[in-house]
Amino acid sequence: PASFDRLSRWMRFRFRNSYWYDRQRKNLYRVQIKTGMKLIETIGLYDTGNRLYEPIRKKPVSIIGKELAMRLLEGEQEWGRRFRLIPYSSIGVENGLMKGFVADELVVFVNRYSFVYAHPVLAVAEQSFGKRDGYEIILHPDMI
Repeated sequence: PASFDRLSRWMRFRFRNSYWYDRQRKNLYRVQIKTGMKLIETIGLYDTGNRLYEPIRKKPVSIIGKELAMRLLEGEQEWGRRFRLIPYSSIGVENGLMKGFVADELVVFVNRYSFVYAHPVLAVAEQSFGKRDGYEIILHPDMI
């Protein structure tokens, strides 16, 4: 696992420094999220402005809409173990808290590469966004 982590970091470094990464990074990406027995495939938006980190383990936080959260957590029995509060600041909100949870796995597909993240932290946005916006998850820049 430690060598796999080093390999994963090296692959992300090579990917980020490639020419075609610069051309592709503003695109939308195919994403799979697994929570319990549910596996949902959706579209994610790469957002360089997302600087949210979970305060305890310092993991990057991606943001999902309420509709996707409801689909992922429907029938979930272990909500208490997964629950997180994520502090944030934005225009008009200096010290806010977002509700979030830890999923089992998140996979981001970029061309022929796939980036797999175990136990990603997902914050649930108060405002709704969904497939009509072209995406259902705002990906943290550290996840690609």
